[in-house]
Amino acid sequence: MPSISQRYSLQLRLWPVHAMSNNIDMFRVHLPNTDTTAQHSRTAGIGSLPRSILHPDTTFVDTSRRHRNLLAHSLTEMPPTPFQPSHGTPFKSTLSSSQQSRLNHSVAKPDSDSGPARLTAQDICPSDWRYLGEGGKNVVLTAEIDGTGPSKTLARFILPDSTLALRIAKIDPAHPSPDRVDSDDELDAFTECIIAPLLGNKELLPLSIPIALEDSRDRGIVDTLAARIEVCRPQARRASPIRIQADLLTHIDAVEDICAPLVVSSGPDHFDLQDTLCIEIKPKWGFLPCIDAIPAASPNRDIKSTYSRYKMHQVTKAIESNGSLSLEDFDALYDPLDLYSPDIARKRKAIEALRRDWHASQGSTNNLRLFWNGKPVAVNDAETLSDVARFLARQQGRENPSVTQNTVKLLDDLVSLLISELSTPRVPPAKASGQPCTVLDRLAFLQSSLDPLDVEGLAELWRQATGSDKLGVAASSSHDSSTASSPAMPDTVETLRACLDDLLPPTLPESPQANGTAESQLFRHISRFLVSSTFKDCSIMVRCNRDPKNPSEMVTKTKIIDLDMKPVSKLAKFQATDREVCSNFLRWMASLPQTPAPSVVP
Repeated sequence: MPSISQRYSLQLRLWPVHAMSNNIDMFRVHLPNTDTTAQHSRTAGIGSLPRSILHPDTTFVDTSRRHRNLLAHSLTEMPPTPFQPSHGTPFKSTLSSSQQSRLNHSVAKPDSDSGPARLTAQDICPSDWRYLGEGGKNVVLTAEIDGTGPSKTLARFILPDSTLALRIAKIDPAHPSPDRVDSDDELDAFTECIIAPLLGNKELLPLSIPIALEDSRDRGIVDTLAARIEVCRPQARRASPIRIQADLLTHIDAVEDICAPLVVSSGPDHFDLQDTLCIEIKPKWGFLPCIDAIPAASPNRDIKSTYSRYKMHQVTKAIESNGSLSLEDFDALYDPLDLYSPDIARKRKAIEALRRDWHASQGSTNNLRLFWNGKPVAVNDAETLSDVARFLARQQGRENPSVTQNTVKLLDDLVSLLISELSTPRVPPAKASGQPCTVLDRLAFLQSSLDPLDVEGLAELWRQATGSDKLGVAASSSHDSSTASSPAMPDTVETLRACLDDLLPPTLPESPQANGTAESQLFRHISRFLVSSTFKDCSIMVRCNRDPKNPSEMVTKTKIIDLDMKPVSKLAKFQATDREVCSNFLRWMASLPQTPAPSVVP
């Protein structure tokens, strides 16, 4: 396993990550002690940091000329005011990282072409950085670059195809010394030993580079950064005691800002910032459960094997918002099975449905989001949408389209781009005789193959083993003395890997084999179900740039983010949500004059 100081992770997501501290106990990692570099890194504290960087909980701030003029006076704190979040940002894995650990980030070797082998705090010049945004657990700074290009110190943070941002953890005075190092080791091991091998291509994962804070000089640099950005932070964030405290940090992270414009040399000592369009899609579940896996007594067998989980869930969400869905509304909903389908017409139908939902919700839903040069695109931002339309039109040979053409063609161009990228094989074959597959193909395979029982079938196995109807919770002996004790749960990456032996590459170290007892089979199914849940809840980020060598060509890159580790404690919630979704859907169906059209498997 590579040393911790060599770990990278790329792309940021700032979706709140439940209590990450509670997620850690699921996989207690036992790392080998033969790597002295890793041991040094561990003691140096290159370890935890909540993972993403921006989201509804994250505040995004444009620190343009107005803020830059104030930076010299930012050493004093501003008076507190109530905080009202204004908008989100693209830093999901970056700003998402503000609330999430590096669990969804890939591991790169020191000689990787994807970034510098090692960064130190001394590589940071505070004047090169400005405030971008923050979430509940991290602050993110972005590089300050103009037409003269990056400074010599900033040049180390400029990659061939992206720019690194700085992610700095905030400290809660009520919990000033969390055990960050061990938790980060565990999450890194989960990513390296489970997620990356299952995906088959670590380049699909976000990259981040830990920067150790080794002495007072290093921490002084972080203090200076914190002081410079203080005036740019939202007043309510400044009012909170949770803030950057360099003396309590062991490291910060350099994270790739996949949404930021590219820095491209256009001549001696001159650089251009190349436009970047980033599209986020949450694909959701890409399969229908097998009807035979669901208990025969369940009233949900037919609907689960007929309608996509996402569409059924929308009925419950409509009820929760004191509304309802008509049959026509339901049929027009985004169906993930259309997106996963190899059929181009179905893919187009899915993306158009996502676009309609984005527009109708005024961008409040997160199943489709656009980011233009690092900032989220608002539904009513005609100027930015026109820029995006012109950017996409150039690929279609329309160099100077009219405003009307922009409006009409934007959707078609966007759909065509996404269909092309999502239909491109990015994952190598699982077997020597196999064929490369698309990212969506791989996600659908992992989701379904790791969840063959559905949550109801898993709950039935749990009931038989424990006597408890609540998945993941053993029956209390005070209520039923005859019930069995709670079976063992997955608690190390090694034991989890043993439950995935048929899906992991043979090049990994040999995993211990589970025996064939009923309890071991339950253990195996629970482990696989939790990993499946990770892949059901991820997001895909597609970044688009002009090829610097051939501006008429588009260069795209796909990343998968939000691959957070699901804890055993969420099993009961998964079961409860499933019951609610199915019962609401059955009642809704009973009120309809006719049966809704079924989903079609890919």
